[in-house]
Amino acid sequence: MKNTSKYNEERFLRRKVLMEPAANGYSQMRRDYGTALIVLMCMVGLVLLIACFNVANLLIARAIARQKEVAVRLAVGASKWQLLRQLLIESLLLSVTGGIAGLFLSMAIIRALLHFLPSDGAPLMLSADPDLRILAFNAALALLTGVLFGLAPALQALRWICGTRSRTWSEE
Repeated sequence: MKNTSKYNEERFLRRKVLMEPAANGYSQMRRDYGTALIVLMCMVGLVLLIACFNVANLLIARAIARQKEVAVRLAVGASKWQLLRQLLIESLLLSVTGGIAGLFLSMAIIRALLHFLPSDGAPLMLSADPDLRILAFNAALALLTGVLFGLAPALQALRWICGTRSRTWSEE
């Protein structure tokens, strides 16, 4: 700094260096596609919510259709807890299988979408592999969905069966 003027030296010393985490990388794609990806993520969330309600309705319809089966199992000697456990395990198995299938499908779709991004001759520094937080969230969501949407129809079926059975016994 011997050969620089005092003015240039002061300007140089006043400059600030902006730093970003290395995980973000340096790319314009974040600014270019950020808003579109947020909108897409919200739309996917809404579709997921609609799909969850549809599955819940299907589970309730299945529980109503299986009321005769539940009544026969109760008549044969199964306890309410055994039936509740069976219906809950069926629901959990369905939700965990759906969660695993959805995870593999999403990974395949993300990798396919990355091939459509323009690379302009430079290698893309994007990773399509889910981290442990995504896997844990997916597992927790699948279990929670299985318990919530499996427990409600099972309890409703048992309540309806036990309510009609007690009425028929009291009428006799």
